[in-house]
Amino acid sequence: PDHRSDALCAGQADGFYPIEGCTGNYYACIEQIYYPQVCPSGGIFDPALLKCVSPDTASCLTTIPPTTTTTIKPFSCPADGYYPVAACSSSYYICIGTDVYPQMCPPGGVFEPSLLTCVAVDTAPCSATTTTSTTTTTMTTTLPPFTCTADGFYEIAPCMQTYYICIGGVEYPETCPGTAIFVGPPTSACKRPEDTTCFLTTELPTPETPTPDTPT
Repeated sequence: PDHRSDALCAGQADGFYPIEGCTGNYYACIEQIYYPQVCPSGGIFDPALLKCVSPDTASCLTTIPPTTTTTIKPFSCPADGYYPVAACSSSYYICIGTDVYPQMCPPGGVFEPSLLTCVAVDTAPCSATTTTSTTTTTMTTTLPPFTCTADGFYEIAPCMQTYYICIGGVEYPETCPGTAIFVGPPTSACKRPEDTTCFLTTELPTPETPTPDTPT
């Protein structure tokens, strides 16, 4: 964190805040500590909407203010498993229950759907030229595309540091600074773990050990 700018977060609630001007720079306040942030892929932090949006839809760059509220439909995983974002892409996501976890292959890797793992670009079957073979094995998986329904910040799953930003229909995984955890609506902000309900546990009662009878 940049403690020189902590004065900007003094007395502020946890959340995302705009920096003066219409740019992709903004900052997060977590327990009144300042963390600089940048919108991905050339996005603009809209000071009216308090989220990253495409430059062509930013209210600070146009005289037409937003007049409607978009209802965000939650993404539903079809089944547990690994799913590619696109053919030969380094992005993929893991579905566990109804939760989606965006992931990225290491540098130089792409996610291969037939192998369900990350492989080097030059060895990925998805990038190879189709050739005729005497023995072929076909694996077909029908996957629904992952779609951002509106620009904004979205919780991936409860109690995760990672969240994602949607800009112009494209999803970008991001990580809360430090050890903070992203909390969804109505807060939609990064918070310290101890300020969330993520690690509340209930101790199970200790079973009683039967006492043997003493002979008389």
